[in-house]
Amino acid sequence: MPARPSAVEGAAAPVVDLGGWEARDPALPAASTPPPAGPVSPYASPAAPASAQEAEPAPVVGGSRHRFSGGVGIRVRDGESALSLLAMYHYYVNRHLEIGALADWASNPIDSLLIAPAVWWHPNDRLTLFGAPGLEFVSGDGEAALRLGGSYAFQLANVRVRPFAWYDFVEDRDDSYAFGVSFGP
Repeated sequence: MPARPSAVEGAAAPVVDLGGWEARDPALPAASTPPPAGPVSPYASPAAPASAQEAEPAPVVGGSRHRFSGGVGIRVRDGESALSLLAMYHYYVNRHLEIGALADWASNPIDSLLIAPAVWWHPNDRLTLFGAPGLEFVSGDGEAALRLGGSYAFQLANVRVRPFAWYDFVEDRDDSYAFGVSFGP
């Protein structure tokens, strides 16, 4: 049987990381550093997070915090309904908050385009509430608008499907509401 190599006097013993537990080779001397003062829990983190954002890391989709999604729905204004096509950009700040932008085009008879920065808040993994103050353009005239709504997500293969509903408060025009479904990673 081959002989084990001898350890250098005073050198730290090799340590194997076992996910928070340590295993030392009993044939080698113990490390020369003193143990930490006070009780040490194997579940304790090495340092407390500096902020809430570090405490709750953002979900990473495909290696990135950036996500694009799209949707289709029906928008209703003043008793008339129209097809609504939606494009959204999301940046995950943390697991409960996203910021980004949206663009929503409604076909005839509404014939409008809404462009707005947006904030999405996730109180849990499935429910999302959002707000988007922006401008709605009809025939080239832009009016201030505020979109408030929510969605509920579920997984279908590799795509998250989100049925949604929202209400648009529009200055100097009739308000509108919509419902539909959005798709994204």
